[in-house]
Amino acid sequence: VAHMNPLNVLRAASLMTPIKEAMAAQTTLKLDIDPQSRLTGVKAGHKTLEVVKADALNGTVSKGQIIVAPLSTSMREIIEFRHKSGNPVVLVDDAKVVGLIGDDEIYSGILRNNTE
Repeated sequence: VAHMNPLNVLRAASLMTPIKEAMAAQTTLKLDIDPQSRLTGVKAGHKTLEVVKADALNGTVSKGQIIVAPLSTSMREIIEFRHKSGNPVVLVDDAKVVGLIGDDEIYSGILRNNTE
């Protein structure tokens, strides 16, 4: 177990910050979430960002996109989405926004795993 790679083992659900907590701390992005907790848009200042579901990416992520991924997404994929898009990854459960993962959550996940 000590030799397991956290990138392949950890899932987004164990890394995320719950959406209410994340949005209270978030100053650069504004997520528009409808009453059913579904993401309807994202803005950075006055600029509307492109929102793309992880399963529709076909391997290409562009700078500035907001990637929406399920809770079961691996840490490896989350890191790739974050790195290539330059933005936190929005997490959904049954199409409802439940959390965000940015650099802090990724680093915490790696460090927590390495100290256990």
